[in-house]
Amino acid sequence: MSNASIPLFLLRDLAIINGERVVKYQQIKRTGEKLELDMAGILSDMIQQSVVYQQELTDKISQLDGISMHAKKPGEVYHLWEEEQVMPEGRGRLQFLTFCEKEEQALQRAYRTVLEHVQAHEDIQFLLERHESDIDYELDHLARYRNAL
Repeated sequence: MSNASIPLFLLRDLAIINGERVVKYQQIKRTGEKLELDMAGILSDMIQQSVVYQQELTDKISQLDGISMHAKKPGEVYHLWEEEQVMPEGRGRLQFLTFCEKEEQALQRAYRTVLEHVQAHEDIQFLLERHESDIDYELDHLARYRNAL
């Protein structure tokens, strides 16, 4: 397998997305007026998830002698994700959970877009499918929590 045939720029976009999620959620935690423990916990879980994903993606890019994370501007997958970004509206649990679901759905769409382009690369596909499976689980968890309100 030639490294040139691996769409590393797509992996880089996912790594950048996950890094930006960390910054965004940390900012929300810092500026959130008395976030309830469950909401702060959800944000902490999403932060940890993104930290792990970013590191795994960065490691994969390095392993494949890939591009620098700072080499170029983000690509199409990043821009599609960026267009879907929202900030939490309101202060209630329902609004917060809706925000979290939208964030996870946007991440899921980014992963699915990249997965369409890495089918010939089993190790990359496995990594991304594992991430996507975790995202699916988180979305189900958020929906159950929201529906219980």
